[in-house]
Amino acid sequence: LRPTLLPAVPRFYERVASQVQAEIDASSPFRSALAGRALATGQRAAALRRAGRRPGPLLRAQLALADRVVWSRVRDRFGGQLRFGVSGGAPLPPAVAELFDVIGIAVLEGYGLSEATCASHFNRPGRARLGTVGPPLPGVGCRLAGDGEILLAGETVFAGYLDDAEATAAVLGDDGWLRTGDV
Repeated sequence: LRPTLLPAVPRFYERVASQVQAEIDASSPFRSALAGRALATGQRAAALRRAGRRPGPLLRAQLALADRVVWSRVRDRFGGQLRFGVSGGAPLPPAVAELFDVIGIAVLEGYGLSEATCASHFNRPGRARLGTVGPPLPGVGCRLAGDGEILLAGETVFAGYLDDAEATAAVLGDDGWLRTGDV
């Protein structure tokens, strides 16, 4: 398969990251050192990109070499056509998100609930920030309760639980905002 989009739960990305690290650890000392150098180079370049800056010519050359020798092989394992991954269902560990960023695979995080037709927030390609779930999707209202609980409203938010008025009243207040239970 040669996917261009890969939606998965964070555990999938964690397992891939641990497999990459295991392969680096099991490599010869030379290859392991090469991968470590590629990782350090990628981390410097990724940090600059996240800060809105462009790497200088020397770092770009080092990055091109690291990409050709190390990271392109990892991307090839995904079929070589992967544009970005999507992660939801739980928080993606920052170290895992950073590793994929270094490799050159953006993993876009999102947030949502079944009661809000799954996704309510999502990072956009080219505008993603590591460790965030992104802005609300169009048509989704979001606000915080006094205790920091996330409240959602909009046409994608459900009207209530079937034949369970008590449970519905517990999550949908008189104002119609869904109490997510998440702070």
